Amino acid sequence: YTTEYDVTNWDIGTTATFTRSNPIVSALGADIAILLTEFGGVEVDGIEEDRATTDYWTEGGKTPLSSVCTSGNDLPLNGVLSIDTDPKKVCRPNDSSMGGLVYFQLQYNNVFGTPIGIQPTLVYTEGLNGNSPAPAAGWREGVSSTALAVNFSYLDSIRGSISYRTNDGDEKYTRNNDRDQIGVNLSYAF
Repeated sequence: YTTEYDVTNWDIGTTATFTRSNPIVSALGADIAILLTEFGGVEVDGIEEDRATTDYWTEGGKTPLSSVCTSGNDLPLNGVLSIDTDPKKVCRPNDSSMGGLVYFQLQYNNVFGTPIGIQPTLVYTEGLNGNSPAPAAGWREGVSSTALAVNFSYLDSIRGSISYRTNDGDEKYTRNNDRDQIGVNLSYAF
């Protein structure tokens, strides 16, 4: 069951660059540092009011939008089918959900006096409150990911990166806890 809902997305972000004149950037020996933060959310008024009630066969027994859980269910006859129940209906989207992101990168140009550039990068995201309805957003409360990457370039013709991402959070809301990812990329422009 689904119906039309008014969805409001909001986002507040900052971007800052710090040059070598910054004492921390200078202490790290970097040429520049970039810090980006974002805090965003989704408001869907009325979605929680339409959640399933304990009596599924009444007029008010609606189950809007898809489940945000990876297991269990709150659909009718779940006891008969031996599907885990969700008495708090936490497997359905919330009226309000939000999350955040932090991106930090250091840039090292001309490493050891060579034409090699290196940029170590850290990206952290986390769902802070509520569960967003798809496709409006993907925030899941308590679900986070951390990514580390090192990008490099040589004379702007050879570029590459090595990255690692780990996922954390309640297994009820994410299937990615055991799906860490490693990436390697190499390109040559001529």
